[in-house]
Amino acid sequence: MSIQHLTREISAIEHKTEALTAQIQETYQDYLERLGVTVQRQVVAASYYLCTQLFPDIFLNLKYSDREKMQRSLQRIAEEAKQSLNLATLGKKILDEATPQDDFFFDDEDPEADDFESSDESSRESSRESFADESARDKSSGTENLGEEGHNPDSGLEAEVRADSSSLEGSSLEGSVPNSSNQNSANKAPSNPDLFNSESPSEPNSKSDPSQPPSRTNPQVLTDWYSEIEQAIGDVLRQVSHKATHILERSGIIHNQLPEPLLEVATQSGAAENVGREHPNILNLVVEMGKMNEEGRKSATQRIEIVAIYLRLADLEFTDTYLVSYRNKLRSQLQQLKSLGKIYHKRNREYAIAQAESAWRSSWVED
Repeated sequence: MSIQHLTREISAIEHKTEALTAQIQETYQDYLERLGVTVQRQVVAASYYLCTQLFPDIFLNLKYSDREKMQRSLQRIAEEAKQSLNLATLGKKILDEATPQDDFFFDDEDPEADDFESSDESSRESSRESFADESARDKSSGTENLGEEGHNPDSGLEAEVRADSSSLEGSSLEGSVPNSSNQNSANKAPSNPDLFNSESPSEPNSKSDPSQPPSRTNPQVLTDWYSEIEQAIGDVLRQVSHKATHILERSGIIHNQLPEPLLEVATQSGAAENVGREHPNILNLVVEMGKMNEEGRKSATQRIEIVAIYLRLADLEFTDTYLVSYRNKLRSQLQQLKSLGKIYHKRNREYAIAQAESAWRSSWVED
């Protein structure tokens, strides 16, 4: 493909990505609003179950003032969790946790990332010259295929997105939104600053408005950002679970004998995910602790029961049909975004190759 044709296709992908981003943002806002209400209810419901079904005698032995104080504390942290579940707060969390070296657009280990800004002007000039040379050759030689020139890039793009999206059907959200640390190096493509500068003036600045993604036209950047949003949602659920458990421990309802760091490890382990539970959002498991003797065998094994509030996204969504509906919609939209990202990466690569070929021809001199 010619540079002109690739430029048009890349532009079409960016326009489609921008429109899709607006839809995803709207869906996420609806989803998070509903999730906040559900979290608030389930924190109270889980606490109620522990106090009235598992440990009713302990709860009844509390003074009225202590019961009231505990309930107010649970209501407060449930409300805080609800208020935290919005794109602005989650986006700010991502920005706050990013180190100065972190960048949504480059790998942390990329030594050339800092060189992009300094070489911006020279790259622009080189790009313009290469594009002009290619255009001149296309017009003078008359070898440009008329069918290709009159081709609408949107039609081919639609077909590619549909084909790629169909191969992703049935995958989980985690599959639709890859972890940024695993995907950045695979997704990165040689970029032209004029075409792929994610800090363009027309796009929102995520630092001034953390509810907005760092780019609305680059599907690869967006895929990584939404993956971090999902991770931030998980962090909020872990934090409110920990706080609610701590309130119940402080009130004497539950008595976990493990030290705080070990308790966190136990509740976040794979065993916590796989253990069977009679009640959603409550973790009840037994941990065996003991020392190894000189012969390498366990001695004086102690069985410790752990009871904790443990909010899981799967459990929360299962209890609310609206959340299931929003999640299915998000999954479909994020699959489309991932498909656009794959095509975007492919076209970037083809664009870089076309520019390199043009640059080679422009400087080659026959002896």
